Amino acid sequence: MCRLAAAILLALVPATMSGCEVFGFMAYVFKSTKVEALYKLTDRPTLVLVDDPNDRFSNPTMTDLVAAEVGYNLQEESVTGLQNIVEPRGLHEMASRLGSDYARVPIDRVGRELGAQQVIHILIASVNLIEEPGLMRPTATVQVKVIDCGESKRLFPQPAAEDFGQTHYTLTVKLRHRSSPIDGRDGLRMVEPMLAKRIARDVARLFHRYTPRQPGQPRDD
Repeated sequence: MCRLAAAILLALVPATMSGCEVFGFMAYVFKSTKVEALYKLTDRPTLVLVDDPNDRFSNPTMTDLVAAEVGYNLQEESVTGLQNIVEPRGLHEMASRLGSDYARVPIDRVGRELGAQQVIHILIASVNLIEEPGLMRPTATVQVKVIDCGESKRLFPQPAAEDFGQTHYTLTVKLRHRSSPIDGRDGLRMVEPMLAKRIARDVARLFHRYTPRQPGQPRDD
């Protein structure tokens, strides 16, 4: 479909254009296909909080990796400044201090205690690495929302009469198909960091403009 679209565009290019002009025209067309942010974050102290209550990841450190990568991507895209990403180190201290009560602490309170004014909350709903015997298609489903810590309200998805009670944005993340590793579970765990980084990239993209992969560009997974 993309090749067909490119061929149609080329057919529409005026015959009087030079080679450089054609290249510039095509570059402009594809550059203009940027995907807009679903929600524009305010640049203020922001905590990225990743929860995996059902241990969907086999490696518990993947939640820290997702959080760190989301913060890094937002900084790279100038959505938030370096000083406005709140370090999540205090989360482990809070969880240790509160024990089983930690799971019941409201997100806005967690953010306030760590000095954040807003929280990007990411719930790991599912992780699946094997599609069928001998074939992997690493896939994850996450639920994303942004909470205002001061006013204790949801900013994204924005509350509206038409959202029918939607309290989060569901995002499905996939890597390309690949052969299953021959060394079992340990081999599968090598794929989890790749999936965690892809989750982070796609979550961050909810909050900034980006150019999707163009025809002919190599895949990044």
